[in-house]
Amino acid sequence: MRAFQPIPDSLDVGEIRRIAGLHGASELTLEVYSELPSTSRLLMEKCSAGEQVAPFVIIADWQTGGVGRRGKSWLSVPGNISFSVLDHFDLPVARLMAVSLVTGVTVATVLRELAGIDCRLKWPNDVIVDNSKLAGLLIEVPKSTAEFSKVVTGIGINYKLPDGVGAVGQAVTSIAGLCEKPPSRNDIIGNILGRLQKNYQDYQQNGLRNFVQQWHELDYLYDKPVRIIQGDSQLEGVARGVSENGELLVWIDDKLRSFHSGEVSVRRR
Repeated sequence: MRAFQPIPDSLDVGEIRRIAGLHGASELTLEVYSELPSTSRLLMEKCSAGEQVAPFVIIADWQTGGVGRRGKSWLSVPGNISFSVLDHFDLPVARLMAVSLVTGVTVATVLRELAGIDCRLKWPNDVIVDNSKLAGLLIEVPKSTAEFSKVVTGIGINYKLPDGVGAVGQAVTSIAGLCEKPPSRNDIIGNILGRLQKNYQDYQQNGLRNFVQQWHELDYLYDKPVRIIQGDSQLEGVARGVSENGELLVWIDDKLRSFHSGEVSVRRR
């Protein structure tokens, strides 16, 4: 692997740390890079090497090889928002996937407040505006110990996009394309990091109960006809929100069913 060195750039570590500290997040370890294949991959490598300081944040001005769920490519350009957070949770591994929902609520709330964007959440890990993707999340669980579980949360937000980017096969949008005066990347990242620390603590103590209603208010899928693909099987029904375990609830054949995984798409009525 090529050796990447943290360097100063327009992403200001001091400013990000200051903004995060306004929310009480004062113990963050932050590194900013001009270019990386993947912020999450570097954090996973640090975990494997025994570097377990948390919360640990890696930010890249340009992420050249980012991936989303099921190995899908995450398109990025220099000047976008790409960062990953390593944190510790005193929780069983089975409860860690719901961290994606807590993260989604946090990211969407910050973008709505700072940028005035009417974004929604598509289970389990997409931030949507109208029918276009604005941001994506990816939760990965490195090897855990008996004392705690480690989670690497990757967050990619389209801050700006080049012309013709729609050719990648998925409708996408960006903050710069939606806002006349977009907030700075430092402001967005700092506020997300600060709120994440508070919300992760809340989740550890109380589970999802304090986030289910927030998710419902932002739910892109709620009451829409959906198709769920799991392996070779497909099911169709009407989305009915999420459970307190983070599962997608779907009304199928007069029964409410729950799903903890699967590819979900909206069907045309």
